[in-house]
Amino acid sequence: MKLVIFLSFFIVICFGQEAPEISPLAITDSFSEGTKFLTTCFVKKGSKPIFFQWLKNGHVLNEDEDIKIDSLEDVSLFTIKRVKPNDAGNYTCVARNAAGTDTWTVVLNVKVPLRWTKEPQDIIASLGKKVEVECEAFGVPKPSVKWISSKGALIGNKLAFNTIEATDEGSFICLAENGIDEPLKKTISVRVNNAPRIIASAHRVFESGSNDRILCAVEKGTQPLYFEWKKDGIPISLSSFPNNYEIVDKAEMSLLHINNVKIENEGNYTCSVKNEVGFDSVTVLLTVKMAPKWAKEPKDITVTIGESVSIECDAIASPKPIIYWRHLNTNDLNTNEITKSKVLKINAVKKSDGGKYECVVSNKNGDLLKKAISVIVSVPAKFEEKYALINAKSGESAKLSCNAIGDKPLSVTWIKESRLDKRGGE
Repeated sequence: MKLVIFLSFFIVICFGQEAPEISPLAITDSFSEGTKFLTTCFVKKGSKPIFFQWLKNGHVLNEDEDIKIDSLEDVSLFTIKRVKPNDAGNYTCVARNAAGTDTWTVVLNVKVPLRWTKEPQDIIASLGKKVEVECEAFGVPKPSVKWISSKGALIGNKLAFNTIEATDEGSFICLAENGIDEPLKKTISVRVNNAPRIIASAHRVFESGSNDRILCAVEKGTQPLYFEWKKDGIPISLSSFPNNYEIVDKAEMSLLHINNVKIENEGNYTCSVKNEVGFDSVTVLLTVKMAPKWAKEPKDITVTIGESVSIECDAIASPKPIIYWRHLNTNDLNTNEITKSKVLKINAVKKSDGGKYECVVSNKNGDLLKKAISVIVSVPAKFEEKYALINAKSGESAKLSCNAIGDKPLSVTWIKESRLDKRGGE
């Protein structure tokens, strides 16, 4: 009898309760990474007590350091303190009482700002090599990536060169976009390493005493470039060269300044340039234009008859000087003339060899340098007849002759038995 009464009472109670019904949840379409996510599950009707439970993608959620759940009689608040990308998913509120269960699901989309995971960088590649440029970005929604040339042509989602050529050089843009965030854009340059090539230079002619320069310019070649200058095969940096050199290197050229140009600066100048790919060089002949000037200026000379004499005349000039002697007293030097020679030689000098001689220096530029000197032939005093025997009788007159030749003036002195005869004369 008691059992029947209890069952009847239980049936009355159960059939008198109402199952819960959840009000539809309203939620923002998406949340940015790092923001707070809060949603409310409100039961608009249903018998108490009501028990709440939260699921993510069908799995029960419990409170932790990031998730907070606050439930009252007919409402439950679900909070994620700082949304992360992996928080995206389906969140279900479950409301349950003795009479039944109701659920409502919302979708949480986490908007992650676009960021580079592999940001493209400038490329310097060797000629003929295979080149691939990486460009990857992350974001929610997932972004698409494409490459655009500097001229606006769409290349695709990969920038690759099987065998890169010099014509492939240029600027390229990697564009990542997902339709929500501001697109990511990065412009890079693709450069192809080229061996340097120097612009040829012609023969140079400088004026002596001038300040001038030789230019070594590179028409192509990947930087950095390293220049070196040599004169006749020897690096100019060595101290054995004149101290009037100055080298100024710039990005794509090198200038060799020569201050107060000297004849010693003549020679072959080689400019060489190298980079990590290759090497080039060019040689320029430098000629210094200089009017003749004396290296050994001839001077007047006195020579004794019968002797031999050599008179040197030397000069420096550029172009190379031509030197010759001429006798101003006659039309030619006969056998004594030495054509195009620095040295005037006269063997067994005769009296007729004396006179004016001129050293003449000229060059192909028409420059002229001359110097006239006197060759004085000295004739020493001597007797035509050194000894004579004169016989004379006592008391008679005797005449002694003394005939001497030589350069004037001549003085004659008589000596008798080692004593000077003051009477003089003949």
